[in-house]
Amino acid sequence: MIRWQRAADGAHWRLCASTLELGEEARQQVASRVPAHEAGQPCSLGPHEAWRKGGALGGKAALRHGVRLRLGQGLPRLREASNLEWLAAHLFEVPRPLAAVARIERGLPRGQWLWTARLAEAAPLEERWPLLPEQVRRALLEELAREVARMHALGFVHRDLFVRNLMHRVGSARQLVFLDCWRGGPGWGLRGPAWDAGCLLSDLVDWAGSHAASNWLEAYLAERAAQDRPVQREGFVRQTLAARATVIRRLARQPERLRGRPMPTLDWRP
Repeated sequence: MIRWQRAADGAHWRLCASTLELGEEARQQVASRVPAHEAGQPCSLGPHEAWRKGGALGGKAALRHGVRLRLGQGLPRLREASNLEWLAAHLFEVPRPLAAVARIERGLPRGQWLWTARLAEAAPLEERWPLLPEQVRRALLEELAREVARMHALGFVHRDLFVRNLMHRVGSARQLVFLDCWRGGPGWGLRGPAWDAGCLLSDLVDWAGSHAASNWLEAYLAERAAQDRPVQREGFVRQTLAARATVIRRLARQPERLRGRPMPTLDWRP
C-alpha cells in the first residue's frame, strides 16, 4: 500500500491506500462531513464493493489517540490497514484493505476510517457455527489451531482474538477469516501468544465445549512444534489460563461486553 500525507479541507490528512486514486476518493467520502462512529457500513470505493468502519473522534478519544500519534504508535484504522496487508502477504485470510484515512486538526486526530473489500460467501463464524455439521466444526477448529500457531510462529500476535473477530468463508482453501487486528501486529509486544490463546479459550470452552477446547489447545501446541517454533507446554498453559482468567474477570466488571452471552466458565482446565 502507498502511504502519504496532505493538507486539504482545513485539515491535515494521513492516508494509505492500494492506489492514489482510491485514497483520494476515500478522503473525499468523509471530507465534507465527519460521520459518527460506524461499526461497519457497506459502500463502494472505486470499482470495489467495500465495508467502511471508523468515524469521528472527540473528547477523551481524540486526546488518547493524540498521545498514541505522538508516541509513534499509529492510529487504529491505519494500523489495521497495515496489519491486514501483512497478514494477506503471509497468506492468511483477511478482508483486503483498500484505503485508510485519518483527519488531524491542531495536532489531534478528529476522525479515522478504514475501507476493506467485501468478502463473498462470508459470515460471522458464531452465526454459522450452529448450522454446521460436526465434522465441519472439527475441521474448522483444526484450521484455527494451525493458522493461529502459524501466525505466532511468524511473530504476529492478534491481541483481540475472540470468536467475534472470526468469519467463515465458504469455498476458500482457508475458511477462517481474521478481523479487527489493529491492537496487535508483527514484532514484540507486552501481550504475547498466550494472550491470544486465552482470549480464544474464553469463548471456546463454553461455545464449542470443554473437550473441543482442550483438543484445540493440544493441536495448537503440536502445530507450534511443527512450525519449528515450539513452546514449553507447562509454562504456556499456565500463561494461557492466567490470560483467560483476566479476560473473564474483565467481563465480570463490564458485563455489557458479553452482548447477551452467558458468563464463561472460570474454573476450566485442559
